[in-house]
Amino acid sequence: MFTLLHDHRYRLLWLASSAANIARWMDTAALGWLVIELTNRPQLLGLAVVARFAPTMVFGIFAGALADRFHPGKIFSAIQSANLASALALALLFGTAWAVDGPVKRVVLYAFAGPQRVTSAVSLESLSMLGSKMVGPLVAGVLLSRGGAAGYYTVLAGVYVVGLLLTVRLYPHVSPVSPKMEWQSLAGSIVAGLRDAWRHPTIRTLLLITLVFNALVMPYQQMLPVLARNVLGLGPEQFGLLFTLDGLGALVAAVVIGSRRTSVPYRRWFAMAATFTAAFVVALALSRRFALALLIQFMLGTVESTFGMMQGSILLLTAPAGARGRMQGILSTCIGTMPLGALALGFTIGQFGVAAAIAGHAALGLLLMLPLAVERRAQVSRTPAEGRQA
Repeated sequence: MFTLLHDHRYRLLWLASSAANIARWMDTAALGWLVIELTNRPQLLGLAVVARFAPTMVFGIFAGALADRFHPGKIFSAIQSANLASALALALLFGTAWAVDGPVKRVVLYAFAGPQRVTSAVSLESLSMLGSKMVGPLVAGVLLSRGGAAGYYTVLAGVYVVGLLLTVRLYPHVSPVSPKMEWQSLAGSIVAGLRDAWRHPTIRTLLLITLVFNALVMPYQQMLPVLARNVLGLGPEQFGLLFTLDGLGALVAAVVIGSRRTSVPYRRWFAMAATFTAAFVVALALSRRFALALLIQFMLGTVESTFGMMQGSILLLTAPAGARGRMQGILSTCIGTMPLGALALGFTIGQFGVAAAIAGHAALGLLLMLPLAVERRAQVSRTPAEGRQA
């Protein structure tokens, strides 16, 4: 897995992504804590999450089409510039930058790694993103506790500066797309991508599970500050530690999976990770001890990381050539349903309380995902590219 870092192009991409990921997880953790600290209203936290993440649902599919049509290096550089500006401006700008970042970065990643090394590349990406999930919230908690919001946002902007400088160095190594793709109709490209995704059984099931997973299960992360403060009675530093354990579990899973030299049963692990994540969220919502919550958060990190790596590998390996950006854009739109789920969860918390609402949403997600997972496993047990490992 780590031999990919010997490639100068991939190493620049990985370092730039790592800086951006640390800043994003700092922001994710701080956003929830600041809203609860200032208002103590879960409903407003849900609205804040919508402002931050809704652009992923709205613009993700367009970003995927752009990634197939225009020079990825130019788009990726613009993304990092937008990240820096958004750290100093509005949360809505953050969400727009996030929406474009994912599909474009995956296209560049596949171009550098190729199909034979895609599992290692996705594992390293997960190592960066989810390792940042461990560092970012912990740093955010310490900064909020000791430096306040002003000191926190100053450091956040500095991290984005590092990511921007690294991305500028990456630009010359990214190949442009073919002129034919640039002049295709954007609307026609999106429609063709949606049609291809729906007709492909594996991609269709992956997207449906992702939709349910992000709308009903993953919004627990946005409401974790409510659970930590109002149920477990934690302060900001303890909350940062709780959030960090998720990243630690993710880090362990990324290293273990990326280091495997035997074949990976992508679809089976994808389905199992989705269902186990929902079950662990239910357990976390019902826990009342800090030590138990830390253990569950660690386990959540391992299955969430596995879900993300299998999701990315399956889509990159099964998407038609020349349409990977569009497939990633559709995936981003499905992931972008999380703010709507967070908004709904915030209002459910107002009616039934934190624990019951989080557990109920996750249990519903589990019930909806199980038939999809079982259906695909009954049809076929391996992806066409399964078994290829770098």
